[in-house]
Amino acid sequence: MGGTTYTWLLLWLVAPFSAPAFASAFVHPSPSSSLEGRPRRRQHIRRSLLVLPSDIVLAQRTKSTDQRCAYDDLTILLPAYNESDRITETLLAYSSYISTHHKEDVVGTSAHPDSLLSIDILVVDDGSTDDTAGAVRQYSEFNPILKTSIDCISLPHNEGKGGAIERGIEEIARRKQQSFGNDDKNQSISDDRTSLVLVADADGSGDLSCLGDMLHTLNNLLVNQQTQALRSNEALIVGNRGYDGAGIARIVLRWGFRTAVKIICGDLEISDTQCGMKLMTLDAANTLYRNLNLRRWSHDVEVLYRAKILGVPVAEVPVKWEDKDGSKLVTSAGGTIGASIRMLLEIMHMRMEYALGRWQVN
Repeated sequence: MGGTTYTWLLLWLVAPFSAPAFASAFVHPSPSSSLEGRPRRRQHIRRSLLVLPSDIVLAQRTKSTDQRCAYDDLTILLPAYNESDRITETLLAYSSYISTHHKEDVVGTSAHPDSLLSIDILVVDDGSTDDTAGAVRQYSEFNPILKTSIDCISLPHNEGKGGAIERGIEEIARRKQQSFGNDDKNQSISDDRTSLVLVADADGSGDLSCLGDMLHTLNNLLVNQQTQALRSNEALIVGNRGYDGAGIARIVLRWGFRTAVKIICGDLEISDTQCGMKLMTLDAANTLYRNLNLRRWSHDVEVLYRAKILGVPVAEVPVKWEDKDGSKLVTSAGGTIGASIRMLLEIMHMRMEYALGRWQVN
């Protein structure tokens, strides 16, 4: 590439505004590269999102809709690394909420009372050196009257939070395909009913009371696509933790990180990219988490950047959040700053790799 091209590429990486049309070719893969062979509906969705971003806001703010999507099942996916001391409390809180509010607060706010046939919990033990898997099995075995199924898979070595989520989604898709008698894990789940995945933190920081609103917003996004004759079964809802209860240091660092991400990646339609609470269709999960390049703490930004490239609709829902002691990311203020800097460097590297076409969505 010539000097002029490098100049435009550099401007694209540091400017929060849209680059010139010809420079965007470095960012959005052409149909002959990463989007080769994908349905053209994605291109139509991407154009509609770029031209009319208010569609997402409209879908998020809509209080009710006459159309309902049919949901088959929901799997709560908990990536866990050395969480033997905290995972039991999370399982107790989540399974109790599901048993108590399944009909009234969860299903009833989003669709027909029978729209969700089951809610399960899958823990992905990310190569823990403690007995995280044993704690999950013990809780499940000693609570036989639970209305939700609790299972755990263990990875042979630590892959990072993003890697653990990817493995968990692969396991959910494998089980779903087996139930349909289809072993092709790359094939879209095309049943009349939709499988959902809710990613949450193993320490239980996110309150499950937000699930009803997340389901409602997800339903609006899917119905909005159907209204536009876009037969997509992909959508993503991200929680927003806000700043209530957060200390000054956390508030400053969150604001700084969010601002830097917007400068590097442009508008991802989501302000709190690092929120651990994310609800999506299984089809969207398969697309966005497959073969992640960033597999640790900064993976969330790559997931949302992929959604932007592919035109997967996204929206944001407030969640009740309580930061828990024992964070695996940092143990001090200095550690928080250092971790944030490392994550930003990873995101800058990701942005360059996608811009040069060396990383692609496949």
